[in-house]
Amino acid sequence: MKKIPYTLIAAALGVALTHSGFAQQKGGPGGDRKGPPEPEELAPALIKEFDKDGDSKLSEAELIAALKDMQRRMPPPPRGGR
Repeated sequence: MKKIPYTLIAAALGVALTHSGFAQQKGGPGGDRKGPPEPEELAPALIKEFDKDGDSKLSEAELIAALKDMQRRMPPPPRGGR
């Protein structure tokens, strides 16, 4: 099955995770920071959670599962116009 590079995974999910549970991390001197995780932090966490075949890579099917999970975690978009 086709394998997806870590950088593509990080780029695709970095945007999706901005509002998810992954978005809050320990920061510098002030404590918690908000924002998307760094790719170096995100990739291992995603592989640990979604790599079902244990090859330390996300296949296309595993990446789709990760994206669907992240989409489910995201808050709904705001309603209405301005």
